Amino acid sequence: MKLRLLRSALLRYKRKHISIGRNPLGRINISLHTLEELAKKGVVEIPEVYSARVKAEASPVMTVKIEADIATEEGLPSLTRRIQGAARQAIYSMTGIQVHNVEVDFGKQKRDKPRVK
Repeated sequence: MKLRLLRSALLRYKRKHISIGRNPLGRINISLHTLEELAKKGVVEIPEVYSARVKAEASPVMTVKIEADIATEEGLPSLTRRIQGAARQAIYSMTGIQVHNVEVDFGKQKRDKPRVK
């Protein structure tokens, strides 16, 4: 019984902020929600991605999970690398935080139809 209670208490604890620095006045924190929004902004700038849902986790390393809805005929491995790079760069350029893992799942896929003139 005690082990079950301890396990449930530990599973409920999730970090909501991470420290990105320290100055003479104190510690500088940033919320995981802000990191999620930064990554989302970087990912949706890719023309083939029309929407994305992002979840950031910071235990024990910084991990970003992205579910992207895409409209492309491009190969998924190359698009995955572009999405991972965009998310990493968006977070690093604003905060200096190195993202260790970027996991990409693809949701809906729209087929681009050739335009007829």
